[in-house]
Amino acid sequence: MAKAAVILVGSLLVLGACGSSEPPRIIYDKPGVSAADRQRDERECAAASIGTARPDLSLGVIRIDRDAVDSCMKARGYTPRPAS
Repeated sequence: MAKAAVILVGSLLVLGACGSSEPPRIIYDKPGVSAADRQRDERECAAASIGTARPDLSLGVIRIDRDAVDSCMKARGYTPRPAS
């Protein structure tokens, strides 16, 4: 019986992960900026946004405030667009 419960819980976790609706990935464009500079700016903006999001400590996950990242990148001159 315990083995069946483990299989059921595992199946539900896999199905739950497949059904989660994740926001689309955003690409930030800025003319004349190298890929390395863009990545550095994204890392810095993401790091700065961590303090503005509510942590989900029950899952051991640090959430990044996407709105704060978006505002930070726009302030640095980037234009956001959805990844295709």
